[in-house]
Amino acid sequence: MRRWRTSEPVRAKDAVDGLAPLLQGDALGGAVANRIDSSPPFDLPKGTVTPKGVGRSRLMRWARDVLAGMALVMIAPIAILAFAPKASLFPRPSVDASASYERSRLLTQQTDPSVSAREAGEALARVLPTVPSGNLVARFAADAEAQLQEITEPDSLLFASLARSRPHGMPDHMQLLSAAAGDLLPEEREWLRRMAELSLWRDVDLVARATAVDMVSTRFDVTSLAALPSWERPGFDNQQARRVAQAGVARAGWHVSRGDLAAAEDALRSVVSLGFALLDNYGGAWDFQLGESIVRIGKDGLYQLALLRGVEGESMRQLAMREPQARANRLANRSKPSAFPVDSFLASLRNPNEWRALRMARAGWLPLTTCSTLRGVLLGETEAERQAAASLRQELARSPEELRLISMDVLAQLADLYEAREPLSIMAFGSAQIVSSVTGNPRIAQCMAPTVSRW
Repeated sequence: MRRWRTSEPVRAKDAVDGLAPLLQGDALGGAVANRIDSSPPFDLPKGTVTPKGVGRSRLMRWARDVLAGMALVMIAPIAILAFAPKASLFPRPSVDASASYERSRLLTQQTDPSVSAREAGEALARVLPTVPSGNLVARFAADAEAQLQEITEPDSLLFASLARSRPHGMPDHMQLLSAAAGDLLPEEREWLRRMAELSLWRDVDLVARATAVDMVSTRFDVTSLAALPSWERPGFDNQQARRVAQAGVARAGWHVSRGDLAAAEDALRSVVSLGFALLDNYGGAWDFQLGESIVRIGKDGLYQLALLRGVEGESMRQLAMREPQARANRLANRSKPSAFPVDSFLASLRNPNEWRALRMARAGWLPLTTCSTLRGVLLGETEAERQAAASLRQELARSPEELRLISMDVLAQLADLYEAREPLSIMAFGSAQIVSSVTGNPRIAQCMAPTVSRW
């Protein structure tokens, strides 16, 4: 049976008007006609949907869904930024390692003010190869590669009593000088001589005497580093740099085998100075950790040399011995929980006793501190953050290139440094961009980028 839909009252007579002729002359038809003619008008049952009502209802549902969606888009980014964990975005709080190393500075070479920072930077680039990153190729990379090829490992039959370092197979630097002071095979003495006559020592000794080393502009165009966060900038090759330091101990071993302990000390002081060049200057990424390793290798050699000198070497032995407390501090630092370290992080940026290279490396994290709290996301940087940025610029920049690099770091656009890869993180970042556009607050999108990049 067809259901009629109308918005006006309908008479039954009108509905069957076309049937009346068929019913005329029939007694039943006449009765039906009379009944229909006298029937009152009636309305459709309550709740019957009309075309006009359908449109209004759909419009209201659509409007409701749109408003709910807009509310979700506006609220979701704020909720994510308020509750998402952020400790992993920051380096862990560090024990002030520089204090334990300051005594070791007495074991470095005497500096020569006539050696310019640029001259020393070019010499360092010719000695230590840079780990490539993307399309960035460091200047003097070919020179460094050529000089490193001169470093060779001794035959496995030589220095058989000494352990071999991995992966390069160099004799253990903590025992090599003691072995060199004893009876050596002619082949062992020849290997030590070759290591002492490497062409790279000219550049190493130049770096060791420099008061400052330009490790940025001598290797890269500063503007080419803008697309990389500070912790991803190409640094020196860790393994190859340690190989150079171990070759420096072998160089000292040659002088010990000849009885020239003064020349051996001079060679080892150059190794320690090479490590401090990485600690006192900034090259990229985590070069300060490499600097610590090289300093320890040089000190281990000087400790052996002090033992060979007996009473005369006691003061050097005290300076060169490994500090148990410094090692305990490093181990304790590694075992620390990842508590959110914003306050200690800002303090480390302003700490003049912290490694200069470490402070500059951490400058790239400064924009993240604004994202550490919802207050920062909504209202912007705090006074402590502004003071930290000013401290980095005023205290650390020693050249226009370093000032540009620090400024690039503290003003970094986080959305350009982080990438959302997963569908959920892409959606979250997209909603944050919408909210930033609507509210005029770019920090919402900027802070969302590093938060969702680790999803």
